[in-house]
Amino acid sequence: MIKFWHRFILKNISVRSERGITLVEVLVACALSGIMITFVLYSNLFVNKLIVDWQQKAELEDVGLLCINSLAKDIREADSLVYVSKDRIELISDQGKKTSYYVDGNVLKRNEDELNHGRIALGDIELVCFGRPADAHGSPKDQESLDKNLNLRLDPDELGEVTGIAIKLKLEGYNKSLNLESFVRLNRAYSIY
Repeated sequence: MIKFWHRFILKNISVRSERGITLVEVLVACALSGIMITFVLYSNLFVNKLIVDWQQKAELEDVGLLCINSLAKDIREADSLVYVSKDRIELISDQGKKTSYYVDGNVLKRNEDELNHGRIALGDIELVCFGRPADAHGSPKDQESLDKNLNLRLDPDELGEVTGIAIKLKLEGYNKSLNLESFVRLNRAYSIY
């Protein structure tokens, strides 16, 4: 059996040339290896960049949905509104708990809890009140009802007439921005439709 391996297999596999490997063959092998390694590394970098971009976009969307859903849930379940302006809202839930949302720098806060973190900044928030149609004697707000930030101040009677609030939210982070909008109808509001 050993003679068979030696005579037929090993003799046919052995290199017949006595010269060895030439410099050109070594250079071609190195060039092909370099091209393959470069392709693999660039493919890896490209895939990693895609994954990081997807993760950043997902994190931005998660924070945005957390902010707008938390705000919408509290508004929907509010028993009464205490204060509403362009970027601040204070409300009392049906259990009597007071909740306020406000902007502190580039952070949206619910009471003292931050809803977004340092990597994702609040670009802008706008709260717009909608209410029952005014009667024929209703007059538009005059200049005295505007506060120093040009927000429309609603007196308690007008806060009682609010039936819904439109929320516009813009978040920025990772060189991306996300705009979210929602309209929330208060539970105590009745529908005429």
